[in-house]
This record gives sequence, C-alpha cells and structure tokens, in this order.
Amino acid sequence: MPIDNTERDSTSPEDIAPDALQRLVLPEDWTSYDLFSCAVSQEAFRGWVKQPSPSCAAAALAGALNVVYGYPRTHVQAYTSMDILSVYREQFNDLLTSQRRQLSAAIGNTALTTLEILMQSALHAQNLDYGGVGSHRVTKRVLRRCIQECLSSIIPSYTALDVSSGDESIDTDDFDDAVAEQVDNGPVTPTSRDVAPHPCPQGIAPLSDPQLTTLLLYFHRMDGLAKLCRPDKPSTAICGNATLLNAASYVHSTSDAVHRVKCLRATCLMGQFSPNCKLRIAITPTDSPGKQTLDWKVLWNTFTDDHTALVVHLKNHYAMVFALREWKDPSTKEWTRQILTARRGQRPSSWVNWSELRHIFLGWTGYKLLAFAGSTGDE
Repeated sequence: MPIDNTERDSTSPEDIAPDALQRLVLPEDWTSYDLFSCAVSQEAFRGWVKQPSPSCAAAALAGALNVVYGYPRTHVQAYTSMDILSVYREQFNDLLTSQRRQLSAAIGNTALTTLEILMQSALHAQNLDYGGVGSHRVTKRVLRRCIQECLSSIIPSYTALDVSSGDESIDTDDFDDAVAEQVDNGPVTPTSRDVAPHPCPQGIAPLSDPQLTTLLLYFHRMDGLAKLCRPDKPSTAICGNATLLNAASYVHSTSDAVHRVKCLRATCLMGQFSPNCKLRIAITPTDSPGKQTLDWKVLWNTFTDDHTALVVHLKNHYAMVFALREWKDPSTKEWTRQILTARRGQRPSSWVNWSELRHIFLGWTGYKLLAFAGSTGDE
C-alpha cells in the first residue's frame, strides 16, 4: 500500500544518519548542564514503521512488536501496519459477531435485523455510510440520532434514546479520542428527514437503558470495522488502548517469534485512574513533586528494560517512545524531563515535556502510556 501523502513522515527514509540522530537526541548546550542523562532505544529507531493511512494504532503497535522481538523493519519477519490492521479487523469482526448474538437474544433476531436495515437506509438517505470519509462520515451524534428515529419507527411506545450524556455512558476505551471530542452532549434533535414507519416486530420487549447503550456501541463498532476495512485509507479510529493490548497478546500467542521471546506482557503503564484499567503508575492532579519524580524514575527503568517498547496515547494519536532525557539547569537547579515521540505520523520528531505529558494524561482517562515487555525466560 502506498504511503498516504497526508502523513508527515512519508517522504523521507526511515533510517536516521548517526550525526542527525545525535542532533535529535542531544540538547545543543547539554555539556553545560550539571547533570544530564539520556536513554535511547536504537531498536525503536530501527523498528518503527510508517503509517500508510490514518492508522496510527496499527503502525505504533507494529513498531513496538518489532522492538520486543528485536526485528529491524527490513527483517523478513518484521511487522507492518497491514499485519496489525488484519489483526484488528479479525478482533472487531469477532466482537461484533458476539455482540450481535447477545443483542439477538435480548431483543430478538427479527427486531435487530429490522433495525440494521432501517439504519442502513437512514444513513444512505443522508448520503452517509459506515466507514465513510469526509462528508460521508458517520459521526457519533448522527449515529445516535438515527438509532433514535429508527427505534421510534418500530417501537410505538419508544420516545427517547437515553444516551445524551455522551461517552460517559459507554465504555470509552472503544471510542477513538477524535470521535469522542466531536460528540454533541446536548439534546438530540430530529433530522429534517422522516423515517418510514415499519411494522413492529412481534414479541419485541421494551428496551432497557443498558440495551440502548449496547445498541449504540454495536452500530459504532460496525462503523469502526468498516473504517478498518477501507481498501485505500484504512483507519484505526475505533481502536482504544484495550485493542492494542489484546492484539499484542494475540499476535504473540500465534506468532513464530515465540522462540525469541517466551512471554509478552502488554499493560497500561501510566495514566489517570480508570475502573477497568490496572495501572502501574496512577497519576493525579495532587501528586507531589517527589511523587512525580518517582513516577519518572519508574518510567525510565521500564523504558531501559530489555525487549521493552513503550507506546504513548496522546491527543488522538498513538506513537512509540524512542528516547528519554533529563537535565538539571545550573542556574535554577530545576529539572527538565522529556520523552521523544511523534505527534503526527510515526517518525521520531517531537520532544514532549514530562509536565505536558502529565497534563495530557490528566485531561482524559483514555490517554495512557502502554508497555510491551518480552521475556526470554533466561532472566
């Protein structure tokens, strides 16, 4: 697949010359600092891969697995974005199949099939489609509104879809940050188009609030799978942290690379506390300077472990962590701490201050630092 020209890292080769790497990693006046430390993952520089489309969650995980298994991107067994996209497609296809089975048992297969047909017709009437791009894209707000109108056409007593509270009522890990930011948390207003009345399927029971929420998630995942399956510009917008962690475990369990790494642990290393995510480092707005320093040291120690790769989820984007550095200013005696990652695309290019990283993590529970650690069994 050709690299999309909207990707900032698409025109230059991946390899970085030694002198350019030195300029990227070392601050210009680093020799003047009282204390200066830097940790660089050469395996990350050798293993990262470009993203061929809006598929950062696939490219970042491919690069991370290359680090864990010690594959340079030129290796015949190195992972690519397309390899991981295939895994994501299979994951969401299985997830949708399972969720459809559960919904069919809850509301009846006839009712669900009818709703699926009505939803497709409602979207087509607005020149929208699952997986659509640009003006054809299905936003979560439109999706919620269409479900409300379609349910009203098949359930006479139905009045409102109780999902107006936005993402908080839904497992946020299944929603891409960019989609979440576009949710209109206000009242759902009807469209100017009428949905044709449809006979109410026999035997359908009133829907509970959890069932309504599950329906929204089901149709959102249908849209997400369609985006993953685009032939020209596949998108990983549907993929959350759990998607990456589960995919890494699946890849390891089905990979020939197990002879290189016996065990792989995919975890959430750092971020804001959330009920369904076990964290090694939970950050809060009230963390003392001492606690923040200890957290940084844990991050440093994890980054420098063998067969370990870090992927950061910040502001609608997944990318690997390539280096860490810190220094103490000789005049102020203040510490500056930074991670090297990519704010767009996958090319190592942006130094992010530790304070900014903490601020991003505290802005939303979905923004986290993921760790992928392999063990050879000899440690």
